[in-house]
Amino acid sequence: MFANVLCVAVGGAIGSVARYLLSLSLNPASGGLPIGTLVINVVGSVAFGAIAGLAVESRLIPETLRVALLAGVLGGFTTYSTFAHESWALAAGGAPRLALLYVVATTVLCIVGAWAAFQLAAAIARSGGGASG
Repeated sequence: MFANVLCVAVGGAIGSVARYLLSLSLNPASGGLPIGTLVINVVGSVAFGAIAGLAVESRLIPETLRVALLAGVLGGFTTYSTFAHESWALAAGGAPRLALLYVVATTVLCIVGAWAAFQLAAAIARSGGGASG
């Protein structure tokens, strides 16, 4: 149990720093679509789907690593609280259509990305592409 908690803490720090750096490099200074947050949420969702698909269909990912990656790294990396704030700020700042576009794009791309990555990873694991031994 302690090992899992420690892995989540370390993974969360890694994911949070990665999110911060990517946001700095991709988000516009002001007024535009927060593309960095969108990219982070889509990449995080796709990565979550792939890791979960591999974990479900194979023993390729040990439990401690799975917990570290899913709850730790990706928990710190994805940014739904930031997404909520940015959506509200766009709408309140006079760009309700941009806010709606952002909400729809983030929601659809993250769900489709997670589903597609899960299906692909699970199929690879079932075919023996990820089998060990």
